[in-house]
Amino acid sequence: MTQVPLWVPVAVGLLGFLGVLGAQFIAAWREDRRWNREKSRDEDNKRFDARRTAYAEVIGALESWDWVLHPIKDKARGKDLEIGEPELVDLRTAWIEAKNVLGPINLVATTEIRDLLRTAMIARSRLSRELTADGPENARLELVEKHWAQAQDAYARLRNVMRRDLGFEPVDPQHSPAQPRQVER
Repeated sequence: MTQVPLWVPVAVGLLGFLGVLGAQFIAAWREDRRWNREKSRDEDNKRFDARRTAYAEVIGALESWDWVLHPIKDKARGKDLEIGEPELVDLRTAWIEAKNVLGPINLVATTEIRDLLRTAMIARSRLSRELTADGPENARLELVEKHWAQAQDAYARLRNVMRRDLGFEPVDPQHSPAQPRQVER
């Protein structure tokens, strides 16, 4: 009967032990990679949700402001309106709501979106000021129309850039981000 040398079972045992350790290291490495991918995906989802929420708040605030501005602007064309206290309160409230949504958007938005938002806000502020300074009956209609057009153009471009950032198609192809911008003079 031949005997197996002692080193053979020790080597086999050592190889088995190293195999178990190797499998554990590989499993831990794979789990770590999976965990990092999941963590990254969660962070991306949180960023997307933050952008979506901030964009929706801004869009809602700007549209609310337009709902207040539009009838005042239209009546200014007819020179038949004195702005009453309820309209001034609505206008002031819409301005405050728009101003209050700027914080989150400035945290999550791209430079392009922040620039378009600034243009949209300034045009609406100038329009509001023009309509309320001496009353709409004395508003300079060319400035009213200019500010309204700037506000609407900036809003349309802003909405399309936001939609593109969220992965949606543009609503208004005329104001698509791929279109060159008109230079204001």
